[in-house]
Amino acid sequence: MRNCEAQQQRQKYATITTFTTNQTQLVRTTHREPLMVEAFSIQHARNEQAGTKTTPEERLAQITFELQSRSRIQGYDILEIGHLYHEAKDLLPHGQFGPWVNEIGLYQRSAVAAYMRVYRYCCGRPELVDKITPTVLQKICEPGFSKPLRDEIFDRGGLRGDCTVAKLMDVAKRVQTRKITLGHKDVQRLLGDLSAENIEDAKASILGALGKQARHASKELSKLLPHTHTKEQRGNIQTTIDEVDVFEQRLNVQ
Repeated sequence: MRNCEAQQQRQKYATITTFTTNQTQLVRTTHREPLMVEAFSIQHARNEQAGTKTTPEERLAQITFELQSRSRIQGYDILEIGHLYHEAKDLLPHGQFGPWVNEIGLYQRSAVAAYMRVYRYCCGRPELVDKITPTVLQKICEPGFSKPLRDEIFDRGGLRGDCTVAKLMDVAKRVQTRKITLGHKDVQRLLGDLSAENIEDAKASILGALGKQARHASKELSKLLPHTHTKEQRGNIQTTIDEVDVFEQRLNVQ
């Protein structure tokens, strides 16, 4: 796992050019403060250790420093954070990882476990971190999440930009309980890829819901007619009922 090509790529540096000078920048960092300050601190620390042989204790100190820096970068780098925790776990004696996580005190144990799962699932697909929000990605990587849906999301390379945890989990639960299949329009809508057939089904569903609301509105308005006090008031309500009925008929035609 740790020798995968994606991991090697993440450990390299990219050179970017500004109007005034050339600067070395960590992959996936942005040209904004305070992100650049933290990124260059990490880069400097890595340059200092480049080519030197370190003991497990020294490497753990370096990992602690980098985790402290990355924890201030608003969680955008959860893939690399998960990688660092994996490395630390390999360096520590059995049973000492949990106490070490508590000792450095950057994240709750549950968050650390979530970041490590994201790393395990996504180390070969780093582009997913940029296409799926961290909270949604962590849900996808949870042990109980639907494996067929997870595989489908990863194969498609992401989700719709407006996908929320609530939408994701609703669809995942229905897939898990076999109430819907991966070809269902709700799954395809989640993936942002509706086929022509699914688009027509979605359109029919939307229009059907509108028609049902129109029929309900017409019935409720009709209940008001016996209680009107003037001819003008009765005429206005009846006109509205007729307009709603015409609207419903137009929906049925479409």
